[in-house]
Amino acid sequence: MIELTTMRSSSRVEQTGPIPSPMARRTYLHPPIEEALVELRFAAESDVTVAGRLHERLHNRYPGSPEEQQLVTAGIAADQNEPTTGSVVFGEQGRRVLLRDDEGRRLLGVGPQVLSIHNLRPYGGWEEDFRPRVVEALEAFGNLVSDSMVTKLGLRYINLITVPVDRLDVDEYFATGYMQPDTVAPAVNRFFVRLESELRDDVRLATTFASTDAPEGNCAFLLDLDLICDRAGAPLALSEAMPLIDELRQIEREAFEAMIKDPLRRLFDV
Repeated sequence: MIELTTMRSSSRVEQTGPIPSPMARRTYLHPPIEEALVELRFAAESDVTVAGRLHERLHNRYPGSPEEQQLVTAGIAADQNEPTTGSVVFGEQGRRVLLRDDEGRRLLGVGPQVLSIHNLRPYGGWEEDFRPRVVEALEAFGNLVSDSMVTKLGLRYINLITVPVDRLDVDEYFATGYMQPDTVAPAVNRFFVRLESELRDDVRLATTFASTDAPEGNCAFLLDLDLICDRAGAPLALSEAMPLIDELRQIEREAFEAMIKDPLRRLFDV
């Protein structure tokens, strides 16, 4: 059972505000990161041979067998008869080739207009592991497709946070949530909150905070921070992408720290 006392409610809220100033880097012994990824989308399609040539260049990093995947987009379609309801709709968005390391936890995705770098749990650290792989992938791709222009850039951290108690007050662990009067329901079993924040004209943060299934005797939560920079109106040269990725990472780090409280920080260091 999850007890929620002071929450902010909305299924989708637009917020505006300045990008936060840099803060000191904080690391945890056991970070709750289920997946971290960086994705770049390009103005033009690359040659179909790029994935194979990337695999040749980065074979030592991604020695696993390449796997072809269908890219799928998801969205909400409103019901014309019931404006307050909607349904999830899916659409195809081309295919990509996924390169893997030996353990299948570090991945590189290559599609006609997309390049993505992934790190699944356990997370190896930004400076120690993930950032060097992003730099390496961008350099290798740029050497093969020298005129690449970036129209959209994303950095996403999906956190799966498990608290070893069967009942808790969310306010004790998180600084984000939703509001619901006690007279309506003093205890909530499940919740799902999504907010979209506009940080500046070309950068927005989509935050998903939700309860999720947990082993018996535990409570589990999803905290998904998805930063998107839209450069469709002013495409960015691939060689200029890394400083922006570093900036998005700093924003994500500060957003995460602002949304959690000390009991969680202590839990991540156990």
